[in-house]
Amino acid sequence: EPVQAAPAQTTEEADADAGRKLELSDLVYIPVKKLDNLLNLVGELVIDRDRILTLAAELGNAALQTTAQHLFRISDDLQYSVMDVRLVGAGVLLNKFPRVVRDVAAAENKQVELSLAGQDVQIDRNVLQLITDALLHIVRNGVSHGLEDAATRVAAGKPPVGQLRISALTERDDVLIQVQDDGWGINTEAVRQKAIRKGVVTAEAAALLDEEGVWMLLFEAGFSMAEKITDISGRGVGLDVVKLAIDSLGGRLRVNSELGKGTTFTLVLPTSIAVKGALLVELDARAYAVPLLHTDTVLALPADEIFAVGGLLMTRVQEENVPLVPLRQLLYVEGDEPLPRATRADLPSGDTLHQVLVVSYNNRRLGLVVDRFLRQQSIVVKPLSKPLDTIDLFGGVTLLGSGQLCLVLDVPALTRLFLTKRP
Repeated sequence: EPVQAAPAQTTEEADADAGRKLELSDLVYIPVKKLDNLLNLVGELVIDRDRILTLAAELGNAALQTTAQHLFRISDDLQYSVMDVRLVGAGVLLNKFPRVVRDVAAAENKQVELSLAGQDVQIDRNVLQLITDALLHIVRNGVSHGLEDAATRVAAGKPPVGQLRISALTERDDVLIQVQDDGWGINTEAVRQKAIRKGVVTAEAAALLDEEGVWMLLFEAGFSMAEKITDISGRGVGLDVVKLAIDSLGGRLRVNSELGKGTTFTLVLPTSIAVKGALLVELDARAYAVPLLHTDTVLALPADEIFAVGGLLMTRVQEENVPLVPLRQLLYVEGDEPLPRATRADLPSGDTLHQVLVVSYNNRRLGLVVDRFLRQQSIVVKPLSKPLDTIDLFGGVTLLGSGQLCLVLDVPALTRLFLTKRP
């Protein structure tokens, strides 16, 4: 039977066909470098905006203040729109781990079932990129050291297949990435004794650490529970590389463990590293910014709520003794000199209230004594230029609305300095 030819197209149909062929995709692919440049420009705009707001308030011009407030709203929307474009799903990283876990489990002769959750949670691409190696280290350690082999699990009354769960979730303005296993759990006393033997902590200091404090020793430089060096266990490299990566982002690390039940590592990360919330404090007529991520509480303490123990000034915060140190001493300490021993006699006499900012890092609290608190605000952090970039105590610099440069304090570095210099 002869094949019938298709009917000829009308002019209207041909035009419609041509229109369809000219349609373009709704997606536009943009190099990340261009987004980074755009975000830097928005950061500069935010700094100038804050200066205009300050000037408008000082001049008292109503029309200028109205225009400045409109600029504030527009620039705020622009800033968060650009930040939103940089967000990607956590699955971009999490979906790479099934193969990693399978390879490590095969090398260790273990049976491991991996589950993933929260692949749709949004996080800044740069944050995700910076924590990739740290998360890989934790996952490999979880399979290599955290989970038992099948025979050991069965003998302990567990299923032969170990469970490893990697999940992402949001908590207020942060993104949490958790790595959870149902393996050995952390032997707190074994970690304490190993840390003493390796010189990570003194026996006296180790005896004062609670369970959570001992767990955080796993992240100290030079500490590793691995008895032998293998490619799987990180060639003897400890988990301190994880802490360094988290610190560089202004994040936090949490550990929860139960012996015989398993361990959970939680990485608390900022959604974006472009803009940070900060508390501004004043010291010697100069403003400093403290990232909110590490601020715990602010106090106005009378002298009778401060006491001296072993050369340290302390106060009680939520049933815990918290050491106090003047921020001035930490910023101006010289060389290898220890901090001066303190007594109640060092406190100003009279009814002076001492302004104390309690910061926290690695489950350690420290009270920084400052002259006064200024305000809380969002800041755009810029890296320090040479030679200031070699000073560990500062994480960057920002420009305030007044035009004043403001150094951003590095709370982890300040805490480490206090622990090494304390009398």
